[in-house]
Amino acid sequence: MATIFLVAAALAATLSPAAHAEEQPTRIAPRIIGGHKAGSDEFPFTAAIIATADYENRFQNQFCGGTVIAPSWVLTAAHCMIDGERNWQPGTYPSPMGHDYIGPEDIQVLTGTPTLAEDGSGQLLDVAAIYPHEGSTWPENDWDFALIRLAEPTSAPAVDLIDVDESDLERAGTPVTAVGWGVIDQDGEDRYFPLDLQAVDLQVIDSRVCRGIYYDGRQSPSEEPTEFRAESMLCAGDLTGGLDSCQGDSGGPLVADAAGSPTLVGVVSWGDGCAQPNLPGVYSRVSAARTWIDQTTRFGPFGPDGLDYVVNQYLDLAGRQPTSEELTRWVRQLDGQVSPATITLQLMAAPAWANIAPPIARLYRATFLRNPDTGGYAYWLGPGRNDRSLYDIATYFATSDEFIARYGQLGAGGFVDTIYSNVFGRTPDAAGRAYWVSRLDAGTPRGVVLALLSDSPEYKQTTATEMNVVTTWFAMNRTVPSAAQVAAVSSLSPAELVDSLIHGVAYAARFS
Repeated sequence: MATIFLVAAALAATLSPAAHAEEQPTRIAPRIIGGHKAGSDEFPFTAAIIATADYENRFQNQFCGGTVIAPSWVLTAAHCMIDGERNWQPGTYPSPMGHDYIGPEDIQVLTGTPTLAEDGSGQLLDVAAIYPHEGSTWPENDWDFALIRLAEPTSAPAVDLIDVDESDLERAGTPVTAVGWGVIDQDGEDRYFPLDLQAVDLQVIDSRVCRGIYYDGRQSPSEEPTEFRAESMLCAGDLTGGLDSCQGDSGGPLVADAAGSPTLVGVVSWGDGCAQPNLPGVYSRVSAARTWIDQTTRFGPFGPDGLDYVVNQYLDLAGRQPTSEELTRWVRQLDGQVSPATITLQLMAAPAWANIAPPIARLYRATFLRNPDTGGYAYWLGPGRNDRSLYDIATYFATSDEFIARYGQLGAGGFVDTIYSNVFGRTPDAAGRAYWVSRLDAGTPRGVVLALLSDSPEYKQTTATEMNVVTTWFAMNRTVPSAAQVAAVSSLSPAELVDSLIHGVAYAARFS
């Protein structure tokens, strides 16, 4: 890789990647050399970064890779987002590191397809924001990470990220695979880019060996710094040569197999030449950036400052905007490492939600032996409620067409027997039955009896897990989960459930 800044960091928006590579023969980015065409479903989390200026087609305008790590987030290399020659005007904006980053309007992200062909496959998504790692440097490529927040979620699956306790995946000799649409062959000044996604099998190189190759003060023939720093870098390749990533692959994934599941261990970053003996490729080490990645992406489709998340939680759960004091207090707490789920759970425990959403959900189950449908639940939590009490809603349920179609025309005793069976799974004792029948005969509306029994401590306890899932799911996604979805998340704690929904496609789709 000639100083592979794996992507010719200054890629001009006015030039195709291939054309730009020819104009900058000394600075090339990693590409897949000596690899093979990836299977159609082999690396579904791989993304392509597409320049929007002077757009010709996906193939011509792809210049970097990326990895889907959540529905709203793609991880790439910081140097992919740098405009070293200010060719991306007017979209550039200043960087605190002294160089310029491209703006979100300058790129789109292609996900869900292994081909750059204009065949309509995959999702070509706009970008909401770009967040380079605060420690990234250029051209040294320290902490060469950037996160892209998508303007709408991708349905492509996210890859697992290496955990800090998975150091065995970084051990020398570990098999890894680099993936991308970069150069696959090079003949003199000509470089050949593939239409279809390529993969190359490599192995992790010992950091001490890599540091010996890319020692402090080392420069490429074009006088660019090529120094390996294990704090944020990982070496991978084949020291005999012939296998490597290169130009156009920058920002793409380096994955290892963890119990049969691909796990992201590196981001294609830089090298010196491509596939040369004793010059392995250098990748940004994902484990070193896990804290930054988690902190930046923790609010799902929203930015890392937490402002939009707090506002939308109040709108969803309290039915109003937060006050200035509430907004300031929560943003400060969230900045202090409080989990995003904390605000959600507190608002769900407040009367504005707790006195409405769970009782109505239980009422559906007690009356119809089912969870609420999305349309009905949204109606009764919103315009249908209209100052109605739970008794009023229960009375409507008890006289509804669905109730009559299910149970027929019931007398007072039959009504009590039915609701007891639905709520408690048993027939009422004689004294209890007589009590409730006498109340009905004395004129108490059936909805009152239904509401009291469905809101009883016993029923609250027996339905607690399912109702927590139903109400939390609706609070976040504004849909009611299916039975299969309820079963899939019932073992999660309330905080874990909220966190999983924050990072789901359905939640992100609400805020495209």
